[in-house]
Amino acid sequence: PAAPPPSPTPDSSRRLRESLPWFKEEDRTEAEDSALSALAQIVSQDQDLGMAVAGLPWIADGVAEGEPEPVEKLAFLASRDTSLAAAVAGLPWFHDGIIEAEQKALQNIVSLANRDAPLAKTAAGLAWVTDGIEGDEWASLGDLAVMAKKDISLASTVAAFPSHAGGFDQNTRFAVYYLRVLMEEDVDLANTLASGSFLADSIEE
Repeated sequence: PAAPPPSPTPDSSRRLRESLPWFKEEDRTEAEDSALSALAQIVSQDQDLGMAVAGLPWIADGVAEGEPEPVEKLAFLASRDTSLAAAVAGLPWFHDGIIEAEQKALQNIVSLANRDAPLAKTAAGLAWVTDGIEGDEWASLGDLAVMAKKDISLASTVAAFPSHAGGFDQNTRFAVYYLRVLMEEDVDLANTLASGSFLADSIEE
């Protein structure tokens, strides 16, 4: 059986509670309880990271319905790899509250981490992820997650395309999407195409 997750020390638990302006011993809302539980899990894995997350303005100013979910996802990531959780918590768009597209992107990073934490960390560090999730960019992270469920090496090859570095243009987006579709029919062919120089080196009109 898997080992139980570590528990925060009494001192770290006290520090966490004292850092939260909205904390009270009784009559907490369900959202506050959920956020507190997730923060405690992060603190148990990495105290500095947990305290930094607790200090984010959208957490410190009170926890609204729906706001615990990103913290719960971050707690899961911390259980897999604290450096991955720190990378996600360090994303500029994680600092100012999570909108729907970012929530979907975060869920896809969690799905990637379920299969391979280093790949999830690579995905979280892609230029077009770090500079903000726009439009349906989150869906391309989902395509990577689907690939990773079937073939980690394919997903890793696609995540390493140099074209990711210059932003996320339409050609790269289509390439990721169609490789995912092709993989569902013929994973070997998808790997062959993904490794081809015309994709691996650059993706152009």
